[in-house]
Amino acid sequence: MKNLFPLDDENPFEDEHGKNPFADGEPPGKPSGDDNLFGAPQVAEPAFQSASYERFLPHRGGLVLTCASIGVALLGGLFCCPLTIAASLPFSLAATLMGRQDLRAMKRGAMDDSGRTSTLVGVGLGLVTLLVVFVCAIWAVYTIVVTYRQSGWKLFPFF
Repeated sequence: MKNLFPLDDENPFEDEHGKNPFADGEPPGKPSGDDNLFGAPQVAEPAFQSASYERFLPHRGGLVLTCASIGVALLGGLFCCPLTIAASLPFSLAATLMGRQDLRAMKRGAMDDSGRTSTLVGVGLGLVTLLVVFVCAIWAVYTIVVTYRQSGWKLFPFF
């Protein structure tokens, strides 16, 4: 068999002292030295970090309250146009879901606690708006069914 590597006895990754200059450190059991130019610098102390620095997510209380307020305002137009129910649903649902997620994060300490009041108000308004939308939807379905039954049309064969 032909030898594909004619320099088998010579390692191209070792210098004249038998050390690998490209290695990250010495093998286990040997002390590491500063002769490795390509290795990571040796740090005696950890990097400075202020004790007062804490990583918080900013609160979204204003956004939650704004979404809930838009949902309530669109629901107020219910008597002018019943389609505002469909328009208020995404805003109130977004306010409720975002607010609940933010309150959980505040409870765990991962989010800034200063927006708790506005988040609670936004979640409350969102839940009330969702409740009103749900009741109005049930009332609309009931009204449609009663109207069709009184007119003599068969909306559903089993009614």
